[in-house]
Amino acid sequence: MIKRPISLSLRPIIAILPLAFAAGIAAAEPASDTIEVRPKRDVQVNPDAIDGSYKQPQWTRHRMFTNSRVYVLDEHQVEVEAWVKNQTFKDTHQNQTLFQQEVEVGLGHRLQLDLYVNQKQYYDEAKGKKMFDTEGQQIELRYALADWGELPLNPTLYFEYHPVKNNPERFEFRLLLSDNLAANWHYAINLGYEVDLWGQKQNGQPEREIPVDLAIGTTALCPHVSLGAEVKVEWRDGPARRGHFEQEIDVGPAVQWRPTPTFHLNVSPLWGVKDVSKNVSPVLETWIIAGLEL
Repeated sequence: MIKRPISLSLRPIIAILPLAFAAGIAAAEPASDTIEVRPKRDVQVNPDAIDGSYKQPQWTRHRMFTNSRVYVLDEHQVEVEAWVKNQTFKDTHQNQTLFQQEVEVGLGHRLQLDLYVNQKQYYDEAKGKKMFDTEGQQIELRYALADWGELPLNPTLYFEYHPVKNNPERFEFRLLLSDNLAANWHYAINLGYEVDLWGQKQNGQPEREIPVDLAIGTTALCPHVSLGAEVKVEWRDGPARRGHFEQEIDVGPAVQWRPTPTFHLNVSPLWGVKDVSKNVSPVLETWIIAGLEL
């Protein structure tokens, strides 16, 4: 009889943890007999207008930045997004493209659930040609600690479980911080930790990453267009270099176009400014995201 590793039995538990956490938060909040009147959402694009259930400005309810996450969706808000992430390396055979389809749901109680399905296009050296295959799925849960403006930087907890095909499954935690820098100026800071859970590890040791994402944008020129910049910094540590983190830094512009209150298109090309000479990190990483509120 072939014995399965005991860790396999934990997979369904990890998968339902976000929903269990959400249910616990909802149950912990006391019920109220009073009916709270929420502000109506603006029918026009006005990024700084307060129109959400948690008194947040409009810009926080529509992904302003590609990498840096911001707060949570409005209560009962549902958005769908299509992502394309293209990575260009010095060795062009290593170029790859990730395609993602996402559904985001505002659960109420300052909770947000995100579900992803991912595919990838890559070069298979053994077959000598490009391949298209399933990459995996992602389950994300966010919890904002308070309504917007009640705590400095509006801290939000972010959890992600990421099963990856033919690779170790991943878990990530982030602390999301964001606010208005001034009228029509917005920024976000994400501090994270990502680690392998189980799967094909080298010498039984997990890969670890410490990401820091920074972003700033302004809609001062036009409320329909946000212009800004993003910086993505990662420290990676593996079994062959335990305790010696390799650093990757990517920098580039961040542009969002919102022609209507419910649609947004984000484009952010990020150039590698460190670690690209080793062919470990991409020379250019281009993100394109199209989103629609249902």
